[in-house]
Amino acid sequence: MARIDRRCGGTAPSIFAPLRSLYFDGDLQLFNEAQQYDWLAEFFGVTPQDKPLPNPFAIGSALLWLPFYTLADLFCWLQPQCNRDGYSAPYVQAIFVGTAFWTSIGLALNVATLRRLLVTSTIGVAELTVGALALASPLVFYLLLRPDYAHANSYFAVALLLFLTVAWTARRPLSPGRVLACGLATGLVFLVRWQDIIVGLLPFVLLLWPKERPARWGALRGLIGRWMLFGVGILLVASLQLLAWRATFGTFLTLPQGEGFLAFAHVQVVEFFFSTWNGLLLWHPIILMALLGFFVARSSFFSAWAEQATQLRVVLLVVIGVEILVSMTVADWWAGGAFGQRRLVSILPLLSVGLCHLIWVALQSRRIVRTSVVGLICLLVLWNGLTMLRFRQGSLPFNPADPAWYRSGRPYDPFDYARRFQDILLGANHDLPDGAFLLNRSQFADESQDPNPAHGPFWLGLIVGCTFVQWLILAAQIPLLTRLPDWFWPLRRTPLSAQWLLLIVAVLAILIVAAVLRQPARTWLNLTLLVALGVAFQFGFSLSEGRGLDGLRDRIVTTGHAEFARVAVEQRSMGDVLVNYEALAQSGELGAYARSKPPGQLLLYMLSERLAYGVQPHEDPDLRLAWFQTVATFLWPILSYLVLVPLYFLATALLGATGSHATSAWHVTLLYLFAPPVALMALQADQVFFPLIFTLCLLAGFHATRADRIWMLLLAGALGYLALFVSFGLVVIAPFLIGFAFYFGHAAGSRDARRIARQLLLMAAGALLFDLLLRLLAGYDLFVRYRAAVAFHQSWKGWDNNLLDVAYYAGLNLIEYAFWIGAPLTILAALAWWRAAEQVQFLPWRLIVSQALILAAVICALAIFGRTKAEVARLWLFLLPYVCLVAAYELGARFAVRTNHVLYLVLLLQIGTTYLLKLNQDFW
Repeated sequence: MARIDRRCGGTAPSIFAPLRSLYFDGDLQLFNEAQQYDWLAEFFGVTPQDKPLPNPFAIGSALLWLPFYTLADLFCWLQPQCNRDGYSAPYVQAIFVGTAFWTSIGLALNVATLRRLLVTSTIGVAELTVGALALASPLVFYLLLRPDYAHANSYFAVALLLFLTVAWTARRPLSPGRVLACGLATGLVFLVRWQDIIVGLLPFVLLLWPKERPARWGALRGLIGRWMLFGVGILLVASLQLLAWRATFGTFLTLPQGEGFLAFAHVQVVEFFFSTWNGLLLWHPIILMALLGFFVARSSFFSAWAEQATQLRVVLLVVIGVEILVSMTVADWWAGGAFGQRRLVSILPLLSVGLCHLIWVALQSRRIVRTSVVGLICLLVLWNGLTMLRFRQGSLPFNPADPAWYRSGRPYDPFDYARRFQDILLGANHDLPDGAFLLNRSQFADESQDPNPAHGPFWLGLIVGCTFVQWLILAAQIPLLTRLPDWFWPLRRTPLSAQWLLLIVAVLAILIVAAVLRQPARTWLNLTLLVALGVAFQFGFSLSEGRGLDGLRDRIVTTGHAEFARVAVEQRSMGDVLVNYEALAQSGELGAYARSKPPGQLLLYMLSERLAYGVQPHEDPDLRLAWFQTVATFLWPILSYLVLVPLYFLATALLGATGSHATSAWHVTLLYLFAPPVALMALQADQVFFPLIFTLCLLAGFHATRADRIWMLLLAGALGYLALFVSFGLVVIAPFLIGFAFYFGHAAGSRDARRIARQLLLMAAGALLFDLLLRLLAGYDLFVRYRAAVAFHQSWKGWDNNLLDVAYYAGLNLIEYAFWIGAPLTILAALAWWRAAEQVQFLPWRLIVSQALILAAVICALAIFGRTKAEVARLWLFLLPYVCLVAAYELGARFAVRTNHVLYLVLLLQIGTTYLLKLNQDFW
């Protein structure tokens, strides 16, 4: 995926070349391929024309890629403009797709294996184990960034053999067909990477070795027959590699890398495990966790394997130990040009058994142990991702032993940990002359485009991969998150008997999005189309339940703060509610939720109900509520998408896009439109009103601070207070307004402290005037209401201000918010914050940079000090417009060449996430 438009590089041509040579030339001489790839000739040297190039690599990956390669050739045959030479983009794409296909099957087989080993009550542990090991090991690199290597395919082959071994353990003695299948699978392991043949010990010892000594000749004869059949299966598949060696080296058995390949006399044990030269445990510490899992074993971990638990662990450790020993004795024990110890990717399915056991033990322990283990796994995944990024950037050398891969020509000392961690955390630029790094970075200080556009495909692959993981969790109902203490959203199926409506909405979305991006200058027409599309989204997903309008109508009285709708009907006077809100809330007459809210939220419900009453009066409370539901069903979806109007103009101001160049502003609106919470959290004040109020306040603050007019600044302050009158959470508007004042006060490098102070005082005066007005007219005291609301909220949630709970719920809230808004928005926003943090040292700041940093600080502050246990997907929904804004900024910067193409992919992923959330979780 990351190299989709390039030809194979590095050692990959040696793995790919036999496929092309067999398919097009019918031989393994590789002459044509050597002319195509200079690396082949440099690596193998010049050979006579009648002698094949001595390719030492196994041909198994080439054969696994063959079906996909054939389809690519068929495609090129049907497309005359396609270059049918075996090297062009479709052929290379085919092997990438092939690797992804086989690795996906390997991951599924690994999960199935662990499920068979686990006791039946441990749900979700297998999925967590496989996901963690894949994302915190070299596998993710050789799946996403270098799928033209053999390592991901070797993972599949070993996972298949392990699955067959575990699946058939209870069916001994095996039938001849199953014995042959085990042999064929072992042969496949040999065919993909011949060094992994040792894994064949698994089925031989665990399935074919007798539990007790045969007492009769008949039993011994049957045992020998099964052994022979197992060997025949191995030979049938392995013979393909033996024939390839015969054609290349003139002998069926050989050490293709040469006699000096294994150096048993010069084993580097400490360096292999702990050095900066791809040290196994230094690069990927999760392997240490997996190994520890074998030594904290409990027999209760296993189900069908209870009798053979010790034997299983011993065989796995022997195989793992031999694999490590072989990798350790190779002349280039650091694996040459590699991301970590790539040669050990094949044993990850075996290591998963140990890691699974460790996680299982942790989940049976106290909460602090569970939290620590899961948190450590998350940190290791993030660390591996950062290491991959630095590796792709060139901050970490491709081959640590080769001076050519260092800017300074000075290789790492194998134990120079300071240099290693500096390279990962900061990027390796200390090899440049003094000051060169700062000069190099300053070239991009005022640019929005990525100084390293080649990194875009990596992040695109990460977005797609993380989205697929989320889809898997939802579609397979994997209780990975629901096992977290106080996770709010259960997995449950929602029958969608009218899903065909979603197809109509999808077609409408394609047409409108294409029209908007094709004609970005048609501002008001485009905004009208997008609001209409948003309404269609809400109706489409609600009507897909097959309950007609009730699929949407019921949400105002059955989900979220549903009691507000009933209270709005019961209370006859908006004035009485405003004047007596504190007393009514404390008495319980306004329901439970009103005690934790300011008056504005209930008054918005009452205002909507009065509008409905004015259209068609009803005195009966039930009829009034039903009519209010009907009116809100049609009115509130429109109001919820009116936020697109101020959001577009705010994006235009912050991103500097106007007229025909306003595409980036439309990206912001589209990202918001396709965000899952906006479509699914329908008829909730948090979704209908709060994002609109938040965006209007920021737009007013932007224009007020830029124009520096008194009445505009007073109005901005009054709007900010009005936001607090509706929701206390909207207090976070203040830092954004302060950011605007400081930015325009420091415009063009000048520092006008008096202007900044005057603007802040005027906005504060506007808020105080509005507060004074409410005090005089309604007796409303903002601070009294806030203290009462906080006290009630803490009592309701059972909040305890101990440090461990604060840290846990901060992490839980961030995970929930990211899960609801989707992986694309989360990753793009995180990258935007990273970019903004890197540009802090350069003055003057761009406005979007300062606002992005403020948004990051606000989200962190809400997570830590918000005193909230979950539900933040709804409570923080008002921040979503700004999240989309910084995400669109990053989208245009990182994917500057094909921004619209990437946007289409992101929108497609988001609509898929919305559908699966609706089907498997939904808002309630």
